[in-house]
Amino acid sequence: MGELIGRTMHDAVLETLALQNGLTAAGQCSSLAHLERLGTDSREMCQGIGEFLSRDNADLFEKSFSNIIKDPLTVAAVAALVHLRDKFVWGTLPKSCMPEVMALYGAQISAAVSGKSHRIHDYMQVLSSLHKSLDKHAFLEFVCQAFALGFSEKWSDPKSEGCEGAGLSEAGPAVTR
Repeated sequence: MGELIGRTMHDAVLETLALQNGLTAAGQCSSLAHLERLGTDSREMCQGIGEFLSRDNADLFEKSFSNIIKDPLTVAAVAALVHLRDKFVWGTLPKSCMPEVMALYGAQISAAVSGKSHRIHDYMQVLSSLHKSLDKHAFLEFVCQAFALGFSEKWSDPKSEGCEGAGLSEAGPAVTR
């Protein structure tokens, strides 16, 4: 009897959230859903990622944006990195390991976006040289760089793959528009 009541209440709460706030499992399967609380929206995110891409790739990214941010592997990688940021902010994880953790989980984003999981070590190497911070704006810029790094290699020739396509460096984007 208790299990039946519990299941009924669970289903009722899910239905209420969907009707009242539009909160559904499908609606939360978006990278943007995890990043909005840090002060970004789709326009800012698309523009931020585009700053680290060539003009052609930025235009292509903008056209593909809604599909990319809803890709389950990309959503999982973004959700993990945002959650880990929270752990650092709350003091659960020591800040001494932040650069390595952010580079590794940023590389997960790059690998998910590019579809090239075998390149994760290369992505981590590139991202490890970039500025990492818990500040919301710096964190969002790092996420944009991870997206751009993966997207810059999405359709590249596997024989000539290199991480220089995103124009990422400590100094900022190498490609200006």
